[in-house]
Amino acid sequence: MFIENTQFGAASPTRLNPPVKSIGQSMSQSVIRSIKAALFGQKADMSRRENTSAIAPDCLALSSHNAPLELKSAPPPPAKTPHGEAAVQPSKPRRKYTRRSAGDRLTEALARLSEHHGQILRHDEKPWASITFSGTRHSYSMLFAGDEAVEAGEVFIAQLPEHEFTIAGQLVADANIVSVEQRLTPSPRITLECEILLLRES
Repeated sequence: MFIENTQFGAASPTRLNPPVKSIGQSMSQSVIRSIKAALFGQKADMSRRENTSAIAPDCLALSSHNAPLELKSAPPPPAKTPHGEAAVQPSKPRRKYTRRSAGDRLTEALARLSEHHGQILRHDEKPWASITFSGTRHSYSMLFAGDEAVEAGEVFIAQLPEHEFTIAGQLVADANIVSVEQRLTPSPRITLECEILLLRES
């Protein structure tokens, strides 16, 4: 902005500087800006709190599903001796597995053949060997007591010589009825003797 200077009789332009803002005005503007920033920050905090309060129930529901199970009953306390010491719990006995022999498997096969009506009174086992084979000879004494048992004994006597046994690792080379004794009084019964030769498979 220019004004006319007439102090020395001649007009000369004079530049006027723009008005300078006072310190009070600049401070008031900075205060206003800080107040606005504070208000904006409070609004942002309020919006975050509202969002958190809206999500909180879902989060609590999820956390309740993942919470560990509460035990309704505590484990029983360890037993104590009369002197107050903890008693030693006895260990469980281990089951003993016995390997079945060829004679055991042959006895089971005879029980199935007699339809479990034959009662074994005696079982003898002797080793047997030849030039090319080795095995065991088994002698049985069996009792069939009662009407049903006598019928099963008669079938057993007829089927034993031709019966095909299935015994793992063994071959039945010979099966014979040695003797039969039958009585009708005071109750029907059959007592028989049989011999079976088992050979080991090579």
